Amino acid sequence: MKAALVIPLRYILILLLLTGLIIGYSVLLGAAEFQRMDGGDRSTLTLLYLVRGMKSGLYLGGILAVIICIRSVLSLRSARSLALMLLFIVAMPTFFFGYYGVRQLENSALSPDYVHLTGLSPAVIHQFSGGGVYHRETNTNLLLDVVLYHHSTPVYPGPEDLKEGVHLVPVESEIPRLSSLESVVYNSSAEEIIVNQRSNATPDSRALVIPVDEISNSRAALFHRSGIIGDIDTTVGLLFETLDEYADDMSYRYAALIFSLMLFLFSTFVFMRLTRWPLINFILAVIVNIAGLMLTRVHELFFIRDIAGSFLRERAMGYIAPGLLSFIAIIFIIMNVFLPSIKEWSREVGE
Repeated sequence: MKAALVIPLRYILILLLLTGLIIGYSVLLGAAEFQRMDGGDRSTLTLLYLVRGMKSGLYLGGILAVIICIRSVLSLRSARSLALMLLFIVAMPTFFFGYYGVRQLENSALSPDYVHLTGLSPAVIHQFSGGGVYHRETNTNLLLDVVLYHHSTPVYPGPEDLKEGVHLVPVESEIPRLSSLESVVYNSSAEEIIVNQRSNATPDSRALVIPVDEISNSRAALFHRSGIIGDIDTTVGLLFETLDEYADDMSYRYAALIFSLMLFLFSTFVFMRLTRWPLINFILAVIVNIAGLMLTRVHELFFIRDIAGSFLRERAMGYIAPGLLSFIAIIFIIMNVFLPSIKEWSREVGE
């Protein structure tokens, strides 16, 4: 009984440790990847990174903390069901009220228009596949005093500046490709430099778009995440955006999504005793929870929206992912019935 009561306390301690580590990493990553664009109080920038780290700590750190504690539950000699129930009772409100509290802190202390971030350092020549770009300073979502060199089509003045009878010609070696621009748009959400001055003056009628992750010497490129890590990072960010929206309204969708995430997390208990090798079981549980994270975006699939749109309102789309996660969690719980008892499993692995 005492060992069962210790499990929730162990969860809180592990969660605090992991959250602290994730917050530290978030601040370190932010310091390396971004810089202030238009000045201001540096403490606001630090608070922004703290909020990001706290969100990731509550969710990602919470997943690892629960899985570690479930492993401890399996090691108990008795009262396993009680320990698991106490763990759920503590973990569920910790994430529910913890994330809500962090979101309120974010809303009260951070203005979305106050902090502007970029991974591009001023007064540095940034190289990309087509050339290079230099800017003297930044202001809001603009790069100021820009010098652009491009290997192909140079930047021409807008059509209003072209005199009658002047036509654009294919780029030749003698045509200068170095252009001086007063300002260039920087899309911080998409992390792209957009040179719109090309759009109405080039044969393709398109702007020059330079993704920041293609720039070889930006600080953002040092921490660029691709492949499955990039997908997870993007999905976590979108999940937080959804939770932010639901938390602002404190709607039933917020409660449904968090409950389904927690139910799915605890249902992966079945994978913690799937084989006789605890480390493999731990890895399986983590992988399954990553897959569950991906399922939170299922309502974005066009065919899902087409089918559900015929009988669901837009607001109700937010219940699709919680419903699917809960359904899969119930299947995992049913699977647990067909596995050997925990006592037999413990005896087999030598615990």
